[in-house]
Amino acid sequence: MAKARELRMAGNYNEAIRLFEQLANKPSADSELKAEALLEIGNTYSSLMNQQRNFSKAEEYYLRVVENYPDTQWKKEAQKGLDSIEPHLQNN
Repeated sequence: MAKARELRMAGNYNEAIRLFEQLANKPSADSELKAEALLEIGNTYSSLMNQQRNFSKAEEYYLRVVENYPDTQWKKEAQKGLDSIEPHLQNN
């Protein structure tokens, strides 16, 4: 997770998303880790620093956390992410 966050901070968004995806899809990962990785993908897609931001993709990943991992600590953060991108989705 730390390496993916470092990549995102350095502006290497595609590589960061790839690493977060690996974590989210890792069979041995627990629900908390999977939910956190999906949340981070949503955050990466919605980042104001990301010139290729994609609010529809961010919504997809935030919704996966809310719907598939409702009992994790990350659900509330994913809902905040959804709330923050809602105005951008209405403009599309």
